[in-house]
Amino acid sequence: MEIEFLVIADAVETVNGKLYMLGGGWNQYRSPTYPGVLHIGIAVSILVSRQEGNEPSNYPIKFTLASKDVSVLPQTSGMAIDIQARFIVPPRPKDMPADADQRVFVAVNGNFPLPKNGKYRVAAALDGQTPKEVEFDAIVASPPLVN
Repeated sequence: MEIEFLVIADAVETVNGKLYMLGGGWNQYRSPTYPGVLHIGIAVSILVSRQEGNEPSNYPIKFTLASKDVSVLPQTSGMAIDIQARFIVPPRPKDMPADADQRVFVAVNGNFPLPKNGKYRVAAALDGQTPKEVEFDAIVASPPLVN
C-alpha cells in the first residue's frame, strides 16, 4: 500500500470511489491579513495491491500542516496541526482483474490557522512510510485597485 499522490484544493470529497475537487492544485494562498484562516481540502490517492485488498480493513493515516519555519507552529502553542485518521479499504470488486491495484481516495476539509505569511507544507503519511508533501506560499494579498 502506498500514497500515489497528494493534492491541495479549496474543497474535496469522495463519492462511490471517485474524487471530486473544487479549485485543486494551487500553490499560493492569498489573505489580506495574517494571522488568518486557511480554508483547505486535502486529497490523497492510495494504491492498494491485490494482496492487501482482499478483506475490508481500516488503516491509519496522518496529515500534517507545518511551516517551513518550524517555530511558527510550535507544538506547545496548541497550533501544531496533526490529524490522525483512519480510512477503510473496501473489498475488491469481484470483476476487478487479479493483477490490478485498487485505488482508494481519502479527503479531508478544514479551516486551519495560519499565523503569518510564508512557506508551508502539507504532508500525508501511511503508518511507517515516508510522507508525500506539497508546499504552498501564504502571501499577503494586494488590495484591489479602485478607479
